[in-house]
Amino acid sequence: MTEPKNDLEDDKDKPNWKPPARNTIHNEIVTLNMVLKTTQLHNWIEHLPDLSDPYRRQSKIEHRPWFTPNEYKQLYQATRQNAIEPENPRYTWYAEQLHDFVLFMANTGLRPDEVKHLQFRDIEVVDDDYSGEQILEIEV
Repeated sequence: MTEPKNDLEDDKDKPNWKPPARNTIHNEIVTLNMVLKTTQLHNWIEHLPDLSDPYRRQSKIEHRPWFTPNEYKQLYQATRQNAIEPENPRYTWYAEQLHDFVLFMANTGLRPDEVKHLQFRDIEVVDDDYSGEQILEIEV
């Protein structure tokens, strides 16, 4: 990761040196770890060194998408209107299911993959100590 020494002065046409990218270093460490696991499998070494980065920072900052209040209102009104008057009466049930699905997803904040794997056993009706009302408790 350090800049290589260049003793030749005539290499001025070469571009400036840059350190390797974070992803490149990660790929190299993964490859090295695979090689070391193979050597341990063949009993060529006794123990694997710990190659994990002790202070690894998240490389990307990801914010969960969200709707503004106006966007959310527009979305649920459009799905409600589609459920009441679908383009084809044959799809009424599907339009109603879509409306319910959109409301459930938007109000719970679950991710699409979490919702796909949701089962009845993951949901429980409980009494909320704070409000005194019955609420759905979802375990993901």
